[in-house]
Amino acid sequence: METEWSKKIVSLLEKTSAGGRYRSFEIFDDWLSICDATLQQLPSHMKNRSRNLPMVDAPETVGLMKHMWSRHLLKSMEYFSQAFAVLIESVMAGGNDTLGDVYQEYAFPNPGTGQYFSPMPLAQVMAWGMCQGIEKEIRQRITDAVDRSPMAKAAAMAGLMLKEEDIPAYYFSRIVPLALPTYEPYIISDPCCGSGVMFIAAAEQLPAWVVHYNLVRFYGMDIDERCVKMTRTALRLRGLNGYAACALSATDQELAMLPKPYAVQYTEAREAHRTGDKERVLEILADVRGMKQATLF
Repeated sequence: METEWSKKIVSLLEKTSAGGRYRSFEIFDDWLSICDATLQQLPSHMKNRSRNLPMVDAPETVGLMKHMWSRHLLKSMEYFSQAFAVLIESVMAGGNDTLGDVYQEYAFPNPGTGQYFSPMPLAQVMAWGMCQGIEKEIRQRITDAVDRSPMAKAAAMAGLMLKEEDIPAYYFSRIVPLALPTYEPYIISDPCCGSGVMFIAAAEQLPAWVVHYNLVRFYGMDIDERCVKMTRTALRLRGLNGYAACALSATDQELAMLPKPYAVQYTEAREAHRTGDKERVLEILADVRGMKQATLF
């Protein structure tokens, strides 16, 4: 679904590919890899800056950027930077899946493997229906966590002396933080995560305090490594508690977290990938894309 942000980013990426040296999906992959690495480094950079320490990149990030500089001219890297800035602007505006939109408009996803991401309006409707009752479940989990924590339980007892109007602020500032060590996060899982659009839509349906305290954990998986990067980038840009994994390199424990139909398919895909059967991997990818996403959550 074309938006003002996706149009700006596509325009910048087209300038990068104007020389014809690389195809559009290669340009998109390079830009996505830079965005992913930048966001991965951000927490450590901010931590070091707060301590007046040098902001040093991890060796893998240094290697990636050396590779990118060997592929692209300074002007192209500037276009990448500008496109990343536009992506951040779109996240601040909310209500969009700009990364997925750019991929579909510019990088030519393969329709043969079902790479059509849910439009944001559809994802929002689906998320609205699926998120009903989550806040009640999370509050119950907090109550259970308080029962398991002597410190949180003591704080809850002390809160009984407060005036009614002071209770909400006390609950969020004192009780919830003390309960976090024994809290069991609510898992929102998308076994065919694509661009992460369902996570974006679900996060917008949740109360702000649920997202702020990381009381929900988003867990995505996909066969396509590009989709894994898109989802990971979408989560990091929004500060969401979660991660995405590639099914072809997933551990047994990671696969066990998925609904059984997906776990079975991905286990077979992982084995096919290990033996070099690319055709079978693509067949499974097409099958998985066609499976109903009602298994979300």
